[in-house]
Amino acid sequence: MSTVTDNDLKELKDLINNRFDEIKQEFNGIDKRLTVIETRMDEWRPSISKISDLADVKADIRNIDKRLDEFNSRFNIMTLGFLSIIGVLVTGVLGAIAKLVFFPNP
Repeated sequence: MSTVTDNDLKELKDLINNRFDEIKQEFNGIDKRLTVIETRMDEWRPSISKISDLADVKADIRNIDKRLDEFNSRFNIMTLGFLSIIGVLVTGVLGAIAKLVFFPNP
């Protein structure tokens, strides 16, 4: 059997206290790192809000693009209609001129 002396208990107590001191130092280091991370996050918050504002602007630009596409399609339809009417009128005038030139009244 082994006997436990006061010296052994003191060594054990010192060992445990040293270990707890090391753990406290590690937690202090972690706390310092967390404060650094929090300060960096505070610096990033305005940038993040700007990014969300940019997302809103992009959505607005997409809506404008859709409206422009609709306008272009309507404009193309109107242009085709206008050119068709002009084509019919030009054909009618040319037909009338051709009739007068090539088939005069007898």
